[in-house]
Amino acid sequence: MVDVESLGTHPGSILLSIGAVRFSMGPGRKLGEEFYVNIDVASSLRFGLKIESPTFYWWMRQGDDARWSLSNPKPLQLLDALAAFREFVVPDESPMLWAKPPGFDLGLLQELYRSTDQARPWSHRNERDVRTFCDAAARMKWEYPKIKSSTKHNALADAKAQVWVIHSADAYMEKVCPTSPRNVVKLLEREMNQLPPESSTSS
Repeated sequence: MVDVESLGTHPGSILLSIGAVRFSMGPGRKLGEEFYVNIDVASSLRFGLKIESPTFYWWMRQGDDARWSLSNPKPLQLLDALAAFREFVVPDESPMLWAKPPGFDLGLLQELYRSTDQARPWSHRNERDVRTFCDAAARMKWEYPKIKSSTKHNALADAKAQVWVIHSADAYMEKVCPTSPRNVVKLLEREMNQLPPESSTSS
């Protein structure tokens, strides 16, 4: 699971921090190795990355804990931060990167690699969306749990909170739909039977 904090909402914006945590799904689901870096703003400016004023002023209105976490630990130079994230991701043969949503967090992160003339260390085919997964569970009557991040707007804390939500949805779907082809077919048939009949027109 990957989460970022930024100084803008569009690709090319400066990232303040990157948080990530490995996790497993299915029986024995758990959290694993964690990753967190803060990024030096001046080093990002040297690569032409931008600060968007609305986001900058939004950060000024956030709590002390959120702002304090952006300087603890000490920020790394941009290239060092990207190298550290690559080292975290690359050991996986085909890493699956989850985000909420991938278009935002992974989109901003991908642009940092592009801006520094590097290839991103993951395939777009392996991007997974927390919201899509949760929407599928909600169709089976799963209720979104009330889980709060331990530190609001901290990239690692937010990433871990998103995993807890995924684990809740995964456990629920495993319970109502054990992973066998027969049960998947039954679930799809039940969903189809709940749809209104299609209207037919004569040619």
